[in-house]
Order: sequence, then structure tokens, then C-alpha cells
Amino acid sequence: FCAWQNWRFLVIVFFESIIVYFIALQFDKYRSKIWICFGVLIPLAFLCVFKYYNFFVDTFNFWGLSLKRIEMLLPIGISFYTFSAIGYIIDIDRGKYKAEKSFSKVLLYMTFFPKLTAGPIISADAFWKQLDNKNNRVTWNRLNDGIQMILFGIMKKNVFSDHISEFVNCVYSNVNMYNAPTLLLAVFGYGIQIYLDFSGYSDMAIGCATCLGIDLPRNFNLPYLSRNISEFWKRW
Repeated sequence: FCAWQNWRFLVIVFFESIIVYFIALQFDKYRSKIWICFGVLIPLAFLCVFKYYNFFVDTFNFWGLSLKRIEMLLPIGISFYTFSAIGYIIDIDRGKYKAEKSFSKVLLYMTFFPKLTAGPIISADAFWKQLDNKNNRVTWNRLNDGIQMILFGIMKKNVFSDHISEFVNCVYSNVNMYNAPTLLLAVFGYGIQIYLDFSGYSDMAIGCATCLGIDLPRNFNLPYLSRNISEFWKRW
């Protein structure tokens, strides 16, 4: 799937997986915080180069510098496998579990397709426990539940979000043409649109994983019904 965009992006996720695997083993062996720093900073460096390099270049050039932009595609899923890598390293540092000795399991955790493009991110130990559980297998009931979740996510994204976005984009493209109630409706509409977008993608990811016998954590749990900011953050 990643290679469909550009086969070179496979090298990035594979190389990042090797780095995280090696660093985790070294930390388990020597218990030195320097390995944790490497384990966090190296994946972040990948993310910053591909996602934010041109943004910083444009910012510095605005203030008079003449830095050169690099035209490059953003690798599919780089945010999610980068945060998966960092979460894995931090959990080892906190003593939640020891470094995994099987590289294939680390690579599978990093590249597990349903969570690769839209999350939700699951902790490494929770993921591996499900892999090791012999009772956790593909069944007709799981396929039924997974397909329902996928269809529910598609409905959120394609039926509701995409149609709301037509109204929102129309208003946002020329705000001077509309009165205050219409502008206010567009603002609320945009909030609903991005929730349905993210929630729809998340539902589809959870549904795909369910079909494969893996339970991903629930995401975007009705955040607009939260009673305070901290609850909103947890639900979102």
C-alpha cells in the first residue's frame, strides 16, 4: 500500500523499525537514558524532515533568509508509525514491558495496516498480547462486526461529512456574501465535518482490524458531549 505511492517509502518505515528495535534492545541491556533520547529523537527527525521541513524553510525565508525548499511527497502513515515507535520506546523506559526480541513482531506493530493511515494507535504490549492469544482469531462474528464498523465509517465520511463540507466550503470561500446566522452555521458545520471525517476514518480502521482478529481502542468517542476540556481531549 505504501509502495503504491512511492516504493522508496517502504525503506523509510523499514529503516525506522530497525532503529526502534535496536534501540529498545540496547536500552534493555544497558539501561542508559541516552538510548531513550535516540529512540525519540530519530523518529521525530524523520517526521520533521518529511512533514515540516518546507514549512520551516518558508517561515525563515519570510524573515529574509534564502533557504531552498525540497519538493517531496509525504510518506503515507508516517505520523502514525512515528508515534507508535515513540510510544513503544517510552513504554519500555517506564518499565511497562521489556524490549521485544522478535523483529518481525516489532515490524508488524509498526506497519499494521488498519492503524497505519488513520490510527487509532494501540500500545505495543496490548497489540502483541492479542497476537499471542490463540483464542483471538478471525471468525464470522468478527467479520460481521468489522464490516458493520467499516460501513458505518464510510457513511460518516462519504454521506454526511462530504456533503456538509460542500456547504462549509461554499460559505468559507466568500464570507462577505453571507449573513451572520449562515456564517455561524458554517462554523458549527465545520466542527461537525472534521469530527465525522476523523471518526469515519477511525471506524473504518477499527473495522478492518476487527476483520483480522485484532481489537483497536475506540477513538473519537462523541467528544462534543464532553463536560470539560480534559474529557474532550480523552474522547477526541
